Amino acid sequence: MKKMESEHVGVYIVLFCGVVWGLGGVATQILLNSSDITAGWLVVARMFIAGAGIIIYKICVMGKEVLKIFGNKKDFCLFLIFMFAGVMMMQYSYSSAIAASNAATATVLQYTYPVFILIYTAISQRQRPKLFEILTVSFVFIGIFLTATHGSFHALQISSEAFIWGILSALTFVVYTVYPKELYKKYDSSLLLGFAMFLGSIFIFFATECYKTRITVTFRTIVLILFIMLFGCMIPLSIYSKGVALLGNVKASLFVTVEPLTCAVISAVLGLSEFRIIDIAGYAFILIPVEITAVRSVKSL
Repeated sequence: MKKMESEHVGVYIVLFCGVVWGLGGVATQILLNSSDITAGWLVVARMFIAGAGIIIYKICVMGKEVLKIFGNKKDFCLFLIFMFAGVMMMQYSYSSAIAASNAATATVLQYTYPVFILIYTAISQRQRPKLFEILTVSFVFIGIFLTATHGSFHALQISSEAFIWGILSALTFVVYTVYPKELYKKYDSSLLLGFAMFLGSIFIFFATECYKTRITVTFRTIVLILFIMLFGCMIPLSIYSKGVALLGNVKASLFVTVEPLTCAVISAVLGLSEFRIIDIAGYAFILIPVEITAVRSVKSL
C-alpha cells in the first residue's frame, strides 16, 4: 500500500474511532441518567468484558507469551502503576464526570490533556516554554474557566464534582499516554491494555462495592450497555492502534479530536444538554488551541 493511501486509511480509522467514542460517551450519559446503573458498575462491566476479550484473543495468537510480564517483578510494578494511575482511573474518572455533568462537558474537559502534556514535557525536559505554548495553555485555561463558571468568579456552573472528575480524567489520560512507553518497547501494547482493563475492573468492583448495587435490567439498558462496550470500548480500542501506526501519534491526535465535537453535536441534537453561547465559547477556547497545536506538530515533522 502506498504511503498516501495508507495515510488515508489511517485517517478514516482514527475518525471512525473518534466518532464512535463520542457516541459511546453520549450513550453513557443516557444510560446513567435513565437507569439505576452507577458509573462504577458500568466501568466494571465495560473494562471486564473488553479486557477479557483482548486477553483471550492474545492467548490464541501468542500462547504462553501473554504471561511474560508477570515473570519480571520490575516491569510488573511499572505495569501496576500504569493500570491504576492510567487505565483504571482514566476510565472511572471519565464516566464519573459524565454522571456528574454530561457527555459533552466531560469529553471537552478530558481533551485538555494535550496542555498538561505540554506542561509535563517542559518540566521533565527542563525546557522554557515557547510563547506559543504559553498562549495555548492560557487559552485552554480560559476555556476551562468559561465552561466551569460561565465567566463568574463567584460560582461554578457545573458541579465541583464534575469539574474535578473531568480534569482528573485529563491528567490520567496524560499518564496513559506518556507513562507506558518503556513497557511498550518490551511488551505488546494491546495485551498490556487488556490486562490493565481486566485486573482494574476487578479492583473497581470491590473498591466501589458494585456487588451491593441492585440493577434493574431492561431491554433498553442491555442495548445501551452492549453499544457502549462494543462501540465505546472494544471496537475502537482494537483498531485505533492500527490508525496510529499508519498516521503516527501526532496526526492521530489531530483527527481524534472529532470525539468531543461528536459529543457536543449529538447531545445538542438529542436535547441531552443545553448549550449557551458562553458554553460554546468555552469549548472553542479549549479545542481550537489543541487543534492548532496538533497541526503545528504535524508540520514540524
